[in-house]
Amino acid sequence: MNPGEVWRLQDGSLRLVVSHPTYNASQLNRVITAVVDAPKEGFDPFAVSLESPEGQLHVYADRIAMHPRHWLVEQAAAADAQALGEVRRHLRFLLCDA
Repeated sequence: MNPGEVWRLQDGSLRLVVSHPTYNASQLNRVITAVVDAPKEGFDPFAVSLESPEGQLHVYADRIAMHPRHWLVEQAAAADAQALGEVRRHLRFLLCDA
């Protein structure tokens, strides 16, 4: 699993992998992801547009979670470099800027 890949969880929801491949492959058996969902009404400053085979989606960079690797069952799409860069920019703001 690599950053930028969109995976489907067992419950059918989608997540964008944001953690480093070395971490994802480690014995911890964990992956850090951001929620991917249909665009919502209204303004969301951390939503990043993503084109996918399932249509227009948004990555919500402010909604991150850690999952066991085996919960991600099927790769559904991949973010392009621009979308992944935008998600990373939001994460840097949310997690690193002090």
